[in-house]
Amino acid sequence: MPLEADKGSYDTHENIRLDLLEQLRIKARAECLWCLQLKPETGGQGLGVADAMARLHVVNPEDIGLNDFGKPWNYFERQIGRWSRQYTESSSNRIAALDEILCLASREPAA
Repeated sequence: MPLEADKGSYDTHENIRLDLLEQLRIKARAECLWCLQLKPETGGQGLGVADAMARLHVVNPEDIGLNDFGKPWNYFERQIGRWSRQYTESSSNRIAALDEILCLASREPAA
């Protein structure tokens, strides 16, 4: 069962539990996909951001056992929806620029 489909995978802040993330980190390290941008002496591979992204984009998540990590569709829509909900439900002071961005994000793109 995918991690995100199992309600037991989440902590009280609606994030994937740390113990489950650690299991995924172990898999990523085993496939040399962990912290590609960090210097080798700190556990990374010393790649620049563009090189690290290029390396990650050729990996098929199913090939390395990560097919159950995350939903492979509508990432931006889900993130913006979550952030928007958290912001509007918070009791903090309103931020005019953020309100304007949320208004724009809620509009359907022109066809």
